[in-house]
Amino acid sequence: MHRLDTQETMSKQVVMKVANRVDAPLSRSAIVVEAKAIAKGAKHGTILGVECSLEQEPFILVKAVSELYEYNGEDENTWMGWIRAGDWLIDTVKLEKYGNTDSFYALQEQKRFPVFQEDLRTKIVGYEVVEVRQSSRQTGAPPPMRIEVADAEIMLLKERVMYDLNSVTKARSRPRKSPTI
Repeated sequence: MHRLDTQETMSKQVVMKVANRVDAPLSRSAIVVEAKAIAKGAKHGTILGVECSLEQEPFILVKAVSELYEYNGEDENTWMGWIRAGDWLIDTVKLEKYGNTDSFYALQEQKRFPVFQEDLRTKIVGYEVVEVRQSSRQTGAPPPMRIEVADAEIMLLKERVMYDLNSVTKARSRPRKSPTI
């Protein structure tokens, strides 16, 4: 008789993380259904909150430069992972945080990549474009678009980022260095 390993019979439990506390489990399928609805409504220029699997960057903000489409090309490795024929994607440009808060972001035109519809978490509507003054003495490319995102939008995005309870965090076993004077 074949004995099933506990790992095989357990399904992954997905939870929401809200301000360092864990809420009730939420099914992955409910999150994916919501993500697909967000993807269908995305248009060129829409600001989106996307989940990442990086510990140091659990979410990113992006600006959509396409609508939702089905990928039909060859397998390709992108910044968000491997894309394969049949995947539903939105082409985007990354907005990177600047300053000391979670509110200010600048568009990084050189950071273009597709995102999977399943990774979308929010459509950011509470933001203002920040006017950037350009020196009259300098010529060249205009400064990148900058936005200020409402704190409520960032909190909502943070609430919708999934964490896997089955994952093990890295042990911080290395000793701390003493400060140099």
